[in-house]
Amino acid sequence: MALVLEQINVEGLAQLSYIVGDDKAGVAAIIDPRRDVDVYLQRAREIRSKTDCQY
Repeated sequence: MALVLEQINVEGLAQLSYIVGDDKAGVAAIIDPRRDVDVYLQRAREIRSKTDCQY
């Protein structure tokens, strides 16, 4: 297991989101996502994770 923990800054807003996952298992969760989820999906592809976002 390799823990993935990244902070994602939302430009123009004072808001931070986080991606937490396990790159070996291929799973991730997004904490406090913004409405446009494309940035998270792209990052998940980059780290070879699958995302299951809950709103």
